[in-house]
Amino acid sequence: MRGVRVVPEFDMPGHNYAYGLGVPNLILDCPIARPVETEYNAASFDPTSPQVYEFLEVFLSEMSTLFPDSVMHVGGDEVVYECWNETQSILDYMKAHNITSFTQLYEMFEARVHSLLEAFQKTPMAWDEVFTSASSILPPEAIVQVWRGDETIVDAIKKGFRVVSSGDYYLNKGFDSTDIQVQWNDIYDKDPMPQGLTEAQQKLLLGCEACMWGEQVNDDNLDQRLWFRANVFAERLWVNTITDDGDMIIRVIKHNCRLLQRGIKCTLYESSDVFPRRDLRRACEFLLPPTQ
Repeated sequence: MRGVRVVPEFDMPGHNYAYGLGVPNLILDCPIARPVETEYNAASFDPTSPQVYEFLEVFLSEMSTLFPDSVMHVGGDEVVYECWNETQSILDYMKAHNITSFTQLYEMFEARVHSLLEAFQKTPMAWDEVFTSASSILPPEAIVQVWRGDETIVDAIKKGFRVVSSGDYYLNKGFDSTDIQVQWNDIYDKDPMPQGLTEAQQKLLLGCEACMWGEQVNDDNLDQRLWFRANVFAERLWVNTITDDGDMIIRVIKHNCRLLQRGIKCTLYESSDVFPRRDLRRACEFLLPPTQ
């Protein structure tokens, strides 16, 4: 498909339980603070282990071949330092190398990873934690993916980095989630461009990404979480102009019909205010006959 780029994300040093399933002893097990069997989302590499960097050199080399896009995302978000603090060999390494904080250790790890990307001629992309905690290691061409608010977007852009925004578009935050729910009109009514940027700076906001994390999602509710909010997201970002919500509702209902005709179990929009006493199937027959 023209215009579609596949940019893989390989999260590290945290959020990487899956690596450990494939390579024994690659991730830390900290049974007191964060036992990996029950808190796998806190799994982390040992940033002092030569085995980790040997693995990453081979792994990223292979992925650079499989994914030819010039950009590669290496995560960097939500690293849990408790596991590092519980690992005596890490504490010994820090003492021997005069590393006085886990943030410094994190920066050391990120520097090693980004040097590998440079060797493989990849433009690095990373979450905003790398920008806020280890910005000195980011090359000028790096892309920062921001999930922690417009202030971070503005800060990264004013420092010259290109940015992708995600924080307002977490579609896994669905209708039965304990998190803040993301409603379709929240997406449609929000201006993705933060205030306080010059026209030249605005060009550094490359766009936005709608994210679907898997903690509360499985095969039974994936379609409903994505659609129809992803439809609204796509229109809002691609067109970047908004009509009134009433016009959008008609397009939502019509596209829901297309999804249903293709067997996609999208979330339904309550259409009684548009089609009184009509059920959704009859509305679809009216709006979008099966031949269209």
